[in-house]
Amino acid sequence: MSEVRQILESRFKTSFIGNIAAVEEAMGHLWKQGAPYDELTPEEKTWRVIWKGVRDKILDHSNRQRRLATEEIENLFGGSYE
Repeated sequence: MSEVRQILESRFKTSFIGNIAAVEEAMGHLWKQGAPYDELTPEEKTWRVIWKGVRDKILDHSNRQRRLATEEIENLFGGSYE
């Protein structure tokens, strides 16, 4: 893997993981972030399920965009853009 590809992938991951962390920091109290599931109230369980679905969609979309971007760059530069 080229150095440029590693840098790009790292930047993408840092970006979307940072966004997830910001939501968890601001709103994690709704689903008692870090607490075991069996200790949650019914409302907190509902919020945790909702957040898990949103988080999974963010990760899936972000990883797809990361892959597409690196593939596009490889195609533009013939696979060697070090």
